[in-house]
Amino acid sequence: MMSYTSVQQWLDKSPMSAGKRKIIQSAVKLFAQFGYQGTTTAMIAQDAGLSNATMFKHFKSKEELLQKIVTPLISELVPLFSEQFLKDVKNHLVSIYDLMDYMIRDRYQFMNQNCQIVLIIINQFLTNEDVKQTIVKLLGPKEEQLQQIIQELLTTDQTTDSNLTASVIIQLFAGQMLISFLKRYKLNVVVDNEQEVAQIIANVQKVIRKNA
Repeated sequence: MMSYTSVQQWLDKSPMSAGKRKIIQSAVKLFAQFGYQGTTTAMIAQDAGLSNATMFKHFKSKEELLQKIVTPLISELVPLFSEQFLKDVKNHLVSIYDLMDYMIRDRYQFMNQNCQIVLIIINQFLTNEDVKQTIVKLLGPKEEQLQQIIQELLTTDQTTDSNLTASVIIQLFAGQMLISFLKRYKLNVVVDNEQEVAQIIANVQKVIRKNA
C-alpha cells in the first residue's frame, strides 16, 4: 500500500476527473476557512472555476461533497498516517524524552502540512457523531499500540514521575498539540515554528520528569 505524507499528495494520486478534483480542493479550502455551515455550493463552484450545474454533476449536494471528503480521509488517510507514524515511533525508542521530542516534531509538521483538512476533521469530530465514532474506531487500536510503547519506556526510566501512565502522557501530548494548532489556525496567532515546538516539548517533558 502506498504511503502518503499529505492530503494533497493523496488527492493528486486518486483516480478522479480534473473537475471533481478541483471541487474537492476548493471545498477543503473553504470548509477549513469558513466552516461547513458558512460555505455554500455557489462559493465552492466559483472557487473551482466551474458552474453550479457542472458541480452538481459530480456531487448532488453539499452534504454528499462533505461525505466524499471526510469518509475517504478517515478510512484511508488516517490509518496510513498513523501506521507509518507508529513504525517511525518504534525507531526512536531511546528514552521517553527522545520519543516525545520526536512525536511532537513529527506531528507538528504533519498538522501544518495538512492544516485545512485537520481543521475540517476537528470541526466534524465536535459536531458530527458518525464522524466521531469512525475516528475513534479507526484510531483506537493505534492508540493502544502507542500506549504500550510509552508504558514500556516509563517503567525502565527512573527519572520519570512514577504516578504517570501512558494514557495521561498521550492526553497531555494531544492537548498541547491541539492548543498550538488552534492558536495558529483559528486565532491566527503568528508563531515561530522552532520556538513553538521547543515550548511544547518543554511543557510535556516538565510534566514527565520526576519532581519537576
